[in-house]
Amino acid sequence: MQKDTEKIKKLNFALEMHSRTKSYDFTKGKEIKECFKMSLGAYMAYYRYWNKLVGIKDMFDESIEIYDPVTWMNQSDGLSGGDMLVKLSMRNIKETVESFHRLLDREENVCKALLVRILNMDESIQKEVLGDSYVYSCDFIVSIFDNIQDIDYEGNTEDIYDSFRTYIRMVYRGIKRC
Repeated sequence: MQKDTEKIKKLNFALEMHSRTKSYDFTKGKEIKECFKMSLGAYMAYYRYWNKLVGIKDMFDESIEIYDPVTWMNQSDGLSGGDMLVKLSMRNIKETVESFHRLLDREENVCKALLVRILNMDESIQKEVLGDSYVYSCDFIVSIFDNIQDIDYEGNTEDIYDSFRTYIRMVYRGIKRC
């Protein structure tokens, strides 16, 4: 852990960054907010990368279907034959998509756990972190993550966080009407 801290300090100095070198203090609203922002930013970044990789996989698959149907048919049926480099490329893209999906799932679980924790905190902490206070329910959490791709996730962490705060208000209002 000490080596990691030293590496982060060197990186901060070299690139004029401000990456954390210590754990978050969950007794302070500002620290909770920063932790949630970073988790949400990572989640949305992983979502963006995974989504683009799925698009690349689909486009490549369509290209092979059109331009190299023998390879496409053989990879679908598990038969030998066809262009081995194309088949290797298809497998590698598929594995990359799956790997990024695992990253996405892991960060989603972290983000959900943080959000549940925040929603079970005092109203003042909720307002500081989320901009408003909410009543926790499993349905609320599920609704948030069901359509989280609706958030404008291009840009920096602050923009993503601001979009999330607006988005969560809309989700909450929608649930309260049901």
